Amino acid sequence: MIYYTCMLVLVGLVTAILGFDGVSAVAIQIAAILFVVEMVMCLATGRTVEAP
Repeated sequence: MIYYTCMLVLVGLVTAILGFDGVSAVAIQIAAILFVVEMVMCLATGRTVEAP
C-alpha cells in the first residue's frame, strides 16, 4: 500500500505542475487517506515495516 501512496503523491505533484488542479487534489487526498489507513493497520497489528 505504501507503493500506491507514493505513486498517488507523484501523480498529484506532476498534475499540479501541469495545471490539472482537480486531478491533483483528488490524488493527494486519496494518498493521505491511504497513508492514515496504513498507519492504523501498523499500529493495530504491532508490526513494523523493515527496510529491504
